[in-house]
Amino acid sequence: MKSRAKVTGIILAGGRGSRMGGADKGLVKLQQKVMIEHVIERLSPQVDEIIISANRNQVQYESMGYAVTSDNQNDDEEDKFAGPLAGIASAIKISTTPLILVTPCDTPFIPTNLLEMLYTALEESSNSIAVAHDGERIQPLFFLAKREIINSIQDRLSQQQPRVYRWMESLNPTVVHFSSLLPFSNINTKEERDRVEDRLQSSTPVIGFAGWSGSGKTTLLIELIQAFKQRGVRVAAIKHTHHDVNFDQPGKDSYELRKAGAEQMLVASSKRWMLINENSETLADAKLTPLIHKLDHKNLDLILVEGFKHEPIPRIEIYRSELGKPPLHHKDDYIIAVATPNSEDIAPQIPRLDLNNLDEIINFISAKITNI
Repeated sequence: MKSRAKVTGIILAGGRGSRMGGADKGLVKLQQKVMIEHVIERLSPQVDEIIISANRNQVQYESMGYAVTSDNQNDDEEDKFAGPLAGIASAIKISTTPLILVTPCDTPFIPTNLLEMLYTALEESSNSIAVAHDGERIQPLFFLAKREIINSIQDRLSQQQPRVYRWMESLNPTVVHFSSLLPFSNINTKEERDRVEDRLQSSTPVIGFAGWSGSGKTTLLIELIQAFKQRGVRVAAIKHTHHDVNFDQPGKDSYELRKAGAEQMLVASSKRWMLINENSETLADAKLTPLIHKLDHKNLDLILVEGFKHEPIPRIEIYRSELGKPPLHHKDDYIIAVATPNSEDIAPQIPRLDLNNLDEIINFISAKITNI
């Protein structure tokens, strides 16, 4: 990035955490770290200083080595949680730079190019604020602004109008499209935290593929696996099926051993081995996370998944308009691109990949997996 004005990063950690059972979300554990530490790791290389806005556990936040402020400097419990705008204003007052970059504490995957993109847009505009757009909606708590915005914030607060989105609208901000939901995904509940924890336990990047029957998912995966293998990338494939999985044949020794009651049957030769596992209970559907954990991640660089469309993993949609089916990405926040031979019915903010250009798809995946 070229020489720029100095920037203060403001991390908002002052919420009540109501949907997290009242927990201080910034201090909730995720992969052996508290949530805010993940944000700091990605934010600190981008900014010149960091201020944490927190309304409780200030001593613990201060121990991380950063300045800490609260929404209001009084002991009234209700006033203490005055909302994000009050927290931003309080942080601006003690900041020392002409620009401020705001992020929440509960989004552990914030973009590593957040400042770069917002700064470029702000510099090219006459506005005082630039806000991120995830491809579907504005993200009002991800913005870069000139410090004088504190005046408009204080006006709003004095009028008892503390809503961030309304304040943001009134400034007519420069909108910057990141076209990706994943970096802005926040963790609001314990269940969401557990799902993210499960995904992070896999040290290997995962990319899914979704599409209607007949769209060519398996054909594309075969081509991708062959191409990645030629490039020295070690790939695993996981495929969902609605049919009963049975590779054994009646009369074979392995079949008889399994039918005799073996919960797991492993068949091995000098060339390959195969593990057959009997589910101890009837499941409504197969779950992806336990399957990912079965893989040998030491010998893998990438996992490609076909199906499992309800699992929270980044995926590419394969879309063919001639099938007469609607696109999936309009209702699936985890779709990061659409591979298609045509552009009809594709939302403009979603990256479009040429289904007939394998190199384009490979390059897109290669660029994405470093941030997933």
